[in-house]
Amino acid sequence: EEVTDEAVDKEISYIQDNAGKYEVTENAIQDQDISRANIVARIGEESYADWTRENMGFKVGVNQYGSDFDPHVIGLEVGDKKSFEVTYPDDFKAEGVAGKTVSFDVEVLENRSRISPELNDEFAKDHSQYETLQELKDGTRESLTSTIEKREKDTIREKVLKAVVETIEVEIQDVLVDRE
Repeated sequence: EEVTDEAVDKEISYIQDNAGKYEVTENAIQDQDISRANIVARIGEESYADWTRENMGFKVGVNQYGSDFDPHVIGLEVGDKKSFEVTYPDDFKAEGVAGKTVSFDVEVLENRSRISPELNDEFAKDHSQYETLQELKDGTRESLTSTIEKREKDTIREKVLKAVVETIEVEIQDVLVDRE
């Protein structure tokens, strides 16, 4: 099995994503961003203190306020204010809101997006044992090739071992039959 360019690119992209840092942006909120907001949560006319906070940090996409909350804040920008309601199922993890409708008032204060470093020689030096991007690609290809070869050898070894075990079991059974 040969390692494709796509497999190498995917592996390097994984390294690049992990090397990313969250930075304050003016971008609209997107999935996986970390945002800060003033949040007022109410059940009916009563404030829900557990979720009412000033300058509250939350990561979009981890369902901190349930999966129906995030779609309401995606697309908002710093300074935006939005009011909306979310109805929670009876078995929701936060018992205080389970089976209830919560009204939210959200004012976005800050948004941080994960910014990945540019793929270049500097990236290779900073995030690997290699000096250039090409060396990183070549090294990644070699590593993936080695992994595939090991997996293939392990598969062959497993098949041989299974065949030997089956042969021994048959021979032992034959010896036992002959004894009787």
